[in-house]
Amino acid sequence: MDFTIHLIDTVVLCDNALLAANKTQSDLEFKRLSLTRDYDDAMEAATLAQAELTNAQSELASTLATIEALPPGKTEDDMIKRRMQLELKIFTLSRRVEGQGILGMLEKQYDIQRIDQELQLNATFIALLSERKLELINEAA
Repeated sequence: MDFTIHLIDTVVLCDNALLAANKTQSDLEFKRLSLTRDYDDAMEAATLAQAELTNAQSELASTLATIEALPPGKTEDDMIKRRMQLELKIFTLSRRVEGQGILGMLEKQYDIQRIDQELQLNATFIALLSERKLELINEAA
């Protein structure tokens, strides 16, 4: 993108524009840091949810094997209740893994990439403003 930096005709205007651009740069850097932390936290949560899901699936498999080996009675009824709890837990964890999975990570990656582009554009703007300020100072000398 071309900026019309040549329209700035005083050092004071350059200083004001640089001040605003530097503030924007700081804000963008903070936003990127926040997004990166969110991404890292989401990755950790997704990993933990996947591990918990794997554990629940293993426990369900052993519970099913136990139910088959038990004679009818209270213990079998308790294990059937446990099986239902585990099935619900697996369903809930599966939904969580899906929600925090690929689409959530892609969205966070997209946001980080967008901020990176804004940071690069803003850095270019700051460099152009700095060059213009030097030109104005040299012209005044």
